[in-house]
Amino acid sequence: MVTRRDRRRQGKRWIIRGADLDGNTANTAETEMIIQTEHGGKRHTFSYVQLRGSMPFLWKQNPDMKWSPKVVIGANDKLNCDVMKKNYDDIHKSYENCGLINLIDKKGSQGRLGEYF
Repeated sequence: MVTRRDRRRQGKRWIIRGADLDGNTANTAETEMIIQTEHGGKRHTFSYVQLRGSMPFLWKQNPDMKWSPKVVIGANDKLNCDVMKKNYDDIHKSYENCGLINLIDKKGSQGRLGEYF
């Protein structure tokens, strides 16, 4: 297994959040698992890549002592959609087949997260 951290929007996990206007998400990391097998005298190599990062729109979350600090989503829906599109377009340039998984805990979130997921 190999993990590479994206250089475009790094920062401390609880301070740098969301995406920038170019669609680069905070704390993005790519983990690749490479598997080699041998069957019938032939060697086979497989690769599985997982990309994870912050939610790809404009939002912030001020750190505090609560378990789930309030999420504040940028008010401009069109701008958020443009940022998400840039993020997804960038991902599809590098990866052929993609799937999205929502790992958001909606119990502690306030605001309009439900409208995006």
